[in-house]
Amino acid sequence: MIVFRDIRSVLEQALAGGVAARETKRLVQYCAFLALPLVRKKVRHGLLNLGLLAMTEEDIVYDALAELFRRDDGGNFPILQSSFNTFRSDQCSDEEIVDHLRKLVFVNVHKTIIRLYSETDPTLSKILRNLKIGIEKTDVFEETVRFGETVLVIKNADPLLGRLSMGSDDLQRAISSIVNVHDTIPAILFKLHALLAEQDHHQRVVPLFQLATMIKLVYVVGWETEQTVVPTVDEEMDTQRVREIIAQTCCEQEVHLRHSYVETEKISQATLHVYLQTIESILKEEYLDAGVATRSYFDHLVEFAPTVTHAEYRKHHRTMLEYLAKKTRIRLQGLLKAT
Repeated sequence: MIVFRDIRSVLEQALAGGVAARETKRLVQYCAFLALPLVRKKVRHGLLNLGLLAMTEEDIVYDALAELFRRDDGGNFPILQSSFNTFRSDQCSDEEIVDHLRKLVFVNVHKTIIRLYSETDPTLSKILRNLKIGIEKTDVFEETVRFGETVLVIKNADPLLGRLSMGSDDLQRAISSIVNVHDTIPAILFKLHALLAEQDHHQRVVPLFQLATMIKLVYVVGWETEQTVVPTVDEEMDTQRVREIIAQTCCEQEVHLRHSYVETEKISQATLHVYLQTIESILKEEYLDAGVATRSYFDHLVEFAPTVTHAEYRKHHRTMLEYLAKKTRIRLQGLLKAT
């Protein structure tokens, strides 16, 4: 571990609020030396896009440190002081002081990156905000900081912290396999919890920022291929009339799709019937609740096929159900516009 020669005296003076300009500059340089390798690692692993932010590695570092070294009206550094209030530097070695300072720097770098992306990317900002709300609402993950990064640690199961973490590519494939464009954030968190709990090869831990960017990718790609917009219904249209049109559309779809799917033995008549019942339930939630869906496709499906497990859904039903729901939604949209 790197230990700065005079870290103790410089830090103690900073906490006492009596740091001269020369000493303040030295402490900032120490923190920048700790932060730069983390920023470079994130760039190297594709977790930080400097081009998108129009910033350099050094810009990111000093943006993070600007917050860390923000002074109050009394000329003190409140963030530094708050972090070291319970840390007795006089009873710790220089190595322990540097380690504590590194953790504080890493946390601020990570917070800064999230803030910068949020300012640049409103969609990502909204997903991050909804994830925060969803974490509290679902209570299946705990948000914490590990190695300077905000992560979600699974609840109600062993987090397997002694295992290797899931690689970025593996995590992206996992997220893509369980998330679809119509999932709400709580539904995604429940799906992710189930996926992590079912495996024991990797840590059951997910970086918050990575999760948000992958959810955004699923949403963007999904909506680009949907060929439709968020469901909207004329405010003057009677709710019961909309309900009837949805039911009628699904009945017609079942008849229309029978030749392509049942007679060609792609699926059974019973399965097609369950799919259309499920789609009717999905569309009613979408159109009759102002486009605010609160349940996943799987949640709807198990109402009509209670023996289907989540693993079976992902393997045998998800692709077909999502495709048929998309076709039916397009057909419904046309009927509503013509009404």
